[in-house]
Amino acid sequence: MVIGEMPKTKPLAVPQPPLNQQNVVPRDRKLVSKGPDPDKPYFKVRKYETIPTHSNGPLFAGHNHCPAIVECPNGDLLTIWYSTEGERDRELSVAASRLRYGDDQWEDASVFWLTADRNNHTPCIWGDRETGRIYHFNGVADAYSWTPLAVTLRTSDDNAVTWTKPWVILPEHKSGQMPIESVFRASNGTLVLPCDATAGSSGGTYLYMSDDDGATWYNPGGKIGGIHAAAAELSDGRLWAFGRSNNIDGNSPKSISSDMGRDWDKSASEFPPIGSGQRCVLVRLAEGPLFFSSFEDDGLFGTVSWNDGDSWSSWKLMTDGSGREVESMDGRDFRLDDDNAEPRGYLSVYQGRNGLIHLISSRQHYVFNLKWIDSSYNPPAACVGDLDNDRDVDFADMQKLMDHWLWSSEQLGGGYIADIDEDGDVDFDDFAAAGSRWRGSCQ
Repeated sequence: MVIGEMPKTKPLAVPQPPLNQQNVVPRDRKLVSKGPDPDKPYFKVRKYETIPTHSNGPLFAGHNHCPAIVECPNGDLLTIWYSTEGERDRELSVAASRLRYGDDQWEDASVFWLTADRNNHTPCIWGDRETGRIYHFNGVADAYSWTPLAVTLRTSDDNAVTWTKPWVILPEHKSGQMPIESVFRASNGTLVLPCDATAGSSGGTYLYMSDDDGATWYNPGGKIGGIHAAAAELSDGRLWAFGRSNNIDGNSPKSISSDMGRDWDKSASEFPPIGSGQRCVLVRLAEGPLFFSSFEDDGLFGTVSWNDGDSWSSWKLMTDGSGREVESMDGRDFRLDDDNAEPRGYLSVYQGRNGLIHLISSRQHYVFNLKWIDSSYNPPAACVGDLDNDRDVDFADMQKLMDHWLWSSEQLGGGYIADIDEDGDVDFDDFAAAGSRWRGSCQ
């Protein structure tokens, strides 16, 4: 505070928002839901981390790691990750880059989150496809290092252009609260945030849960085997997770909970163990199977399970077979050929509305469809009136339709799925179209 005469110079102009929040436009949902032919394999890999080699703050060329990815309702992709000289240091900030719908290259990185003089460890981002809301979780240290951490949350309802004021969801700085990007919403509506249970290289993962859309949180108490766990819900409501370290019989541990995380049964998985600089992912795809990605001797691979993890098919290296040199974490080169894929990185995954699966490592963006990862997959024919994609036209679909009955295109925001005939309104014609396929006609 200064006591004295006011300066006679003009105040500085209000700074421009960071690039990742500029010139973002809404788009029709049906437009961004159209993708490549799902009956033909699709695969592409490109670099997303775009910080210049000379950058030395607030984004740093030295160490860029721990990413997360989400699709915005307008079809843009947004990645975030931490950027620093040292993982324990106070300058650790969070960067972001946007791949705008229709573009082929990621934009230059810009600042996404920065708490002054605090280590801002392990950012997570997740999108609720039903509401379009995007959730950003972040650890905030009391000063130096990645522990102890408190955890903050903020949300955006406009394609990550503006954000709510962040609130502290886990206020006490302590161990056991390092967020992991494997966020999901369970079928009962519970929002689930994994957090490492320890600051060490082993010791398990907690699941923090919210039954009120992020307002309050609790820890059911059980520990997943291994840190940096990837978790998802099985079709019968059980929770399934894979972790790093705490290996069992020489393989990565798998953990299954039948009581929403209070207790976990741990056993050896069929997957090889992973170590420093590696993190796996697990997600339920819209088409039905679980998708899992991790690392083996030859590098990064992906696989799917159509029976809730009882078996895994089509283990496949994440490579285009080009033989070219590609950058891995912190610029280390590797060869992308038929027998070799990326050797390490922290993974994050999100499936877009158009069916494409977006898998990122600490530097690369892999985009592919289910047909590429599992050549035996045959996409079902489109089903008119199946608004919730459960392959049946039933009362749940009619409820979705009635929720927006007689809404105009202005109210819907354009391209809402209940506008079956795509005339800009939800009306009797849409009801008649859905009714013509009533009960079981999608099977």
